[in-house]
Amino acid sequence: MAVKLQFGKEARTSLLKGAEILNSAVSVTLGPAGRNVLFRHGGQVISTKDGVTVAKEINLPGVFESIGADLIKSAAGQTVDQAGDGTTTSTLLAYKIFEAGCKAIEEGAEPTQLVRGIEKARDEIVGEYDAKAHKYKGGILEKFAVPTSEKLAFQAARISSNGDDKIAEVVSRAVLQCGIEGALTIGNSASQDHVLEIVDGMQIDSGLAHPYFINDLQRNRAALDNVTVLLVNRRISTDVEASNILSAAIKASQSNGRAVAILILCDDVDPEALNCFVHNRIKTDSPQIPVVVVRTPLFADARRDLLEDIALLTGARRTESPQGKAYETLSTSSFGYAQRVVVTGSKTLISVGPMDQERKAKEFDPYVARLKTIIADEGLRPDQIDAAKGRLAALTGGVAVIKVGGTSANSIVETKFRVEDAIHATRAAVADGVVPGGGSALLFARETFTGSTPCDPTETKDEALGVELLASVLSEPISQIARNAGYDPDEVIKQVLEYESTFQAHTCGFDAKTGAYIDDMIEEGIVDPLRVVRAGLNAAVSAAATTLLRTEAVIGYDAENTPQQIPGMR
Repeated sequence: MAVKLQFGKEARTSLLKGAEILNSAVSVTLGPAGRNVLFRHGGQVISTKDGVTVAKEINLPGVFESIGADLIKSAAGQTVDQAGDGTTTSTLLAYKIFEAGCKAIEEGAEPTQLVRGIEKARDEIVGEYDAKAHKYKGGILEKFAVPTSEKLAFQAARISSNGDDKIAEVVSRAVLQCGIEGALTIGNSASQDHVLEIVDGMQIDSGLAHPYFINDLQRNRAALDNVTVLLVNRRISTDVEASNILSAAIKASQSNGRAVAILILCDDVDPEALNCFVHNRIKTDSPQIPVVVVRTPLFADARRDLLEDIALLTGARRTESPQGKAYETLSTSSFGYAQRVVVTGSKTLISVGPMDQERKAKEFDPYVARLKTIIADEGLRPDQIDAAKGRLAALTGGVAVIKVGGTSANSIVETKFRVEDAIHATRAAVADGVVPGGGSALLFARETFTGSTPCDPTETKDEALGVELLASVLSEPISQIARNAGYDPDEVIKQVLEYESTFQAHTCGFDAKTGAYIDDMIEEGIVDPLRVVRAGLNAAVSAAATTLLRTEAVIGYDAENTPQQIPGMR
C-alpha cells in the first residue's frame, strides 16, 4: 500500500514509541558518568557519547515510529543550531514533555490549551527574545547566571569534552583568543598532542549553494583540503560556463601537482549551471570532483572588496568575465589556493596556511596599510570607516586551527566530536554566561517557577495543566544524570533541595562524578552555558509541544514510496 494513515490515540502511541526508542539510546550519554554508544559509520566503528551524533544514526523501520523519532531528533538539531551543545538534554526534555502530554490528552485535556500552558511556562523560564541583540533576555534561568571568566571558560570546555583537560585547555584558549564569532576550525595533528595554531585566512557569512555539496554528513558540511579557489564577480548562468570553469580548475590543480578540490565563489549561480556542478559532485560513472559553490554575500562595492580581500589571501584573481563569454579563456593564474575550506549552511571558512614572507611584505602589508589609511580618514562616512575596520579585522585576525592528535584513526574521530562540542559550549558560555551545572539550574527554575508564579484567573484548567506539566519535567536532566551514575534520582533531588534551603543560594548541586553534594557548583567549575540550557528547553518545547502534541493525524509511506530526502539535510 502506498500511503498509511493513523489518527488520534493510535497516531500518538506510534509517535511516542519512536520518541522513546530514540531517547533510550541518547539519554544514556548524559552527564559525567554517561555511557558511550557504539555504531558503524562509513566503514568505521565509532564510539561516542555525543547526543546529536547518536541521534543522527537512529533510523527506525516503523513508518510512524520513525516520524516520532525524527521530530525528537529535530529538538537536538535545533539546539545545535542555536547553541551548538545541549543536544542530549533537549532530547530528554522533548521526550518527557511529549510522554506527559500524551497522558494528559488521553485523560481529557484539550491539546491546544495544554500546549498554550506549556509555552507560557517556557517563556517565563527562558525569557523574551530580543530580535535586535539576537539573544534571549530575562526569565528565571538568567537569575542563576554569572559572567564567564577564563577559569569558567576552561570548565565549560572541560565538561563538554567529557572531562578532558587537554581538550579544555586548547579549546578555551582558542575561543578566548579569537572570540565567540571568530574563525575556528579543526584539523589533524602530526603527533598525539592537541595543538592550537593561528593561520592566515578568513570567514565569510555565506554557505552552501546546494546541500549535495556536503561530503561530511556527520557534521552536515563540506570540508575540502588543498583547494583550488576561483573568485567570480558575476553570475554563472549556463552549464557551458560551469563546465568550462570546472575544466579550467582541474587543469590549474593538476598543473600545481595537487589533487582536484575546488571552491567557487560567485555573485550567483543559475539552476542550469548549479546542476552541472552538482552532477560533477555526485556522478557515479566516473570519479567525483570535490567541488563547492558559495554565493558571495554583500552587494556592489562591498562584494567587490570582499573578493579582493579573499584574492589577497589565496592568490586568486578576481574574475570579471563579460556577459556572453563562457569562461573558456580562464588561465591557471586566475585560480588561487587554500589549505583547507569548510562550508556549512551559513558560513565559509577559508584557511590558507602561513603566507610566504616575501609575498607578505610585497602584497599583504601594503594592502593592510591602505585599509588603515581609510580608517584614519576623517573625511569618509562612518559606514565606510566601519566597513574598512571589519575588513582589516577579518584579514589580520586569521583562523584558529585546533589540530587534534590521537593514537588511532578511530580515537581521532571520537576526539574531534568532543573538541567540536567543547568549542560550541565554550562560545555559548562566553556569550551569555554560565549557570550551575549537573541539571541544577533547571531544577531551581522549577522550584522558583512553582513557588513564585501567581495564579492567572484567565487561565483555563488545561492551560494550568500545561504549566504544571512543563514544571514537572524540569527535574528530568538531574534525575537522568544521577541514574547514569548509579544513584537514586529522588534522593539526589531531595538532598540538592535541602542544600539549597540551607545555603539560601541557587548554586548548589550534585557532582555525579564523585557522588558529592556541592554548595557552590560554579566555584567548583561544574557549570552549563546559559545559552545551552535555554536553547535545549526551547527546542524541546518546540518539537514536543508545538508540533507533536498538536498532531491528530499522521500520514506515512511504505519504504519504496517514501519521498527522497536530500543527503545532508536534517
